[in-house]
Amino acid sequence: MLETITMILQVIFSSAVVILLIYITFKVGGSRLNTFQHKKYIKILDKTYLSKDNALLVIKIGEKGYLVSSTPSNINLLQEVDTKELNNIEQSKTPKEFSSMKDMLNKLKGKKEENYEKKIL
Repeated sequence: MLETITMILQVIFSSAVVILLIYITFKVGGSRLNTFQHKKYIKILDKTYLSKDNALLVIKIGEKGYLVSSTPSNINLLQEVDTKELNNIEQSKTPKEFSSMKDMLNKLKGKKEENYEKKIL
């Protein structure tokens, strides 16, 4: 009986430690990842694979944007992307920062409910 209670307390304590570590990772790691990406002069904003070896990339160099095709043997500039479209792409790719762990959990809960409703329909 005493061993069972000890084991249950260990599981509860271990779960609390894991949840605390996840929370700290989101708070510290999320902000560091954003600052790491923002300091780059050259950014790949989007990448879409057309086949195993071929891809289209939207690249931002300074304030200019380019649509580029990439193959194993070469890279070709297809066109320059205008500033308005470049800003739209950049904003859509910016990860949303959560003000609290509660906001993040509410968003995840909302996605689960949406997926559940889709399965029913």
